[in-house]
Amino acid sequence: MVQAVQIMRGPLQTFYNSLTDEQKRRFDAMGERTPKGVPSNGLSGLCSEQSGNFTQLPFQRIKEALQPSQQQQAALDQLSTASSKAASDLEKSCPTEAPQNPAERLDAITKRLDAMIQAVNIVRPALNTFYLSLSDEQKARFNVMGGPENAE
Repeated sequence: MVQAVQIMRGPLQTFYNSLTDEQKRRFDAMGERTPKGVPSNGLSGLCSEQSGNFTQLPFQRIKEALQPSQQQQAALDQLSTASSKAASDLEKSCPTEAPQNPAERLDAITKRLDAMIQAVNIVRPALNTFYLSLSDEQKARFNVMGGPENAE
């Protein structure tokens, strides 16, 4: 996705620069509404959903289902800390105001994608350490738990 955004940026900017001021205003307004005319949440809606996903890991359910040992609990605590840091970093990548033109939108998207990659890189080692500490039986239970939407 990052590469696709980079490929699109130059031609889109060239096209945008070729427009008259009136065409630019109409083009900019296209990003403000969805096809059905409903105001779009844009990056802000995407931001709040994804940032929350890193902190909504079902840590209590994991504890109850796996009954972690002391060593495993320490690894789970590290995963929780990494998850919180990733969510915080993701939240910081959200734009404070709506991008006004295509180049600004692509810049905001690029920043968001970079933050998402960084968030995964923050969580992955802690998740791997925790997962490797589990017994085969615990791994089997963990693998079928699902995400927060499957919480009971």
